[in-house]
Amino acid sequence: MMLLDNAFLPDPRVANEARSLAAAGCQVTILAWDRERERPPLEWWHGVRIERFGPRSRHHLGSIQALYLLVFWWCAFWRLLELRADAIHCHDFDTLPLGWLAAAVKGCRLVYDAHESYADMLGGNVAPWIKRTVNWMERLLVGRADAVLTVGELLAADLRQRGARRTWVVGNWKRLDEFAFAPAALAARRREAAPEGRLLVAYIGWLNVDRGIAPLLEAVEAVDGVALLVGGDGPAAGDVRAAAARCPRIRYLGFVDPVLVPLYTSMADVVYHGLDAANRNARFSAPNKLFEALAAGRAVVCNDCGELGRIVRAEGCGVVVPELTPRALEAALRELLEPGRLATCQARAGAAGRSRYHWAAAERALLDLYAAIGVAPKAGKPNA
Repeated sequence: MMLLDNAFLPDPRVANEARSLAAAGCQVTILAWDRERERPPLEWWHGVRIERFGPRSRHHLGSIQALYLLVFWWCAFWRLLELRADAIHCHDFDTLPLGWLAAAVKGCRLVYDAHESYADMLGGNVAPWIKRTVNWMERLLVGRADAVLTVGELLAADLRQRGARRTWVVGNWKRLDEFAFAPAALAARRREAAPEGRLLVAYIGWLNVDRGIAPLLEAVEAVDGVALLVGGDGPAAGDVRAAAARCPRIRYLGFVDPVLVPLYTSMADVVYHGLDAANRNARFSAPNKLFEALAAGRAVVCNDCGELGRIVRAEGCGVVVPELTPRALEAALRELLEPGRLATCQARAGAAGRSRYHWAAAERALLDLYAAIGVAPKAGKPNA
């Protein structure tokens, strides 16, 4: 039984975990919060049952969101009591109190899946007392979970310091088959996006100011041999639209269906991802963009922050800039235009994706986790 604070469009990490557990023989149900009430209340996806609940709400409401969250907890709690479960798998902290209470009532296992450092992610978006409460509650409950999994080694170590008894790293690594495209078809799609001979950079994700979108746009405009694909929505979307209007080498895709992300990633030469190094949560970040790039064998441009910078440096698969400024990003793009530099980074990215950072390895860790807490698939096909 999985608990999720979004509508499962699908969420990439949740999707991979749910598919793997279902393929291994578990009956997987996701109870998801559909804030827009635009998705079917009941849906089957790759053998996974998805049930969606209200209340209607929006993202980024700040402190008032806590009231809507309580209503979701109430709806999901009563549904949890109706369903049989051998384990309740809580995605991120905002489902952990609900999952802990339901697991205690039902006498089943509790799994905490920390996608990020939740209190640090809240930052200044909520009242200080809410952030303190989240910190206190997570420290209280993380030690009561039968298993804790997270996205990378840095956050796993931090969670152990907070009291986690057992931790597993199940990375945001990708299924390599989803990034396998016929070369001719890929080349044709690429020609639609950028003229031959130009370095094509892609960023598809949340367009927040702290992702360094504005300096990226400025850097691309300054380097004639570079084109840029940007997809997604968020506060910086207006800046992207304006840049695309004045620079024909910049193309704004708007919202991109998650199913198409592997295609756009594989079309590009370079994947960009920036993080706010001053945000403590970013120091733990092992983002989807990085592992999409490794799965596709594409070079990475990023700043020196957390797991992102550490992995790119260790694998030699891109350029790590000291700060997210137009000058630093322009220098990185010009470096990748040098003869042989792009090919070297791409080869190293592909090797890392094939040898270490792929979903088959993460799946083994996930199934080992469930076996360790006594919820291994068996003839009865338990719920997970």
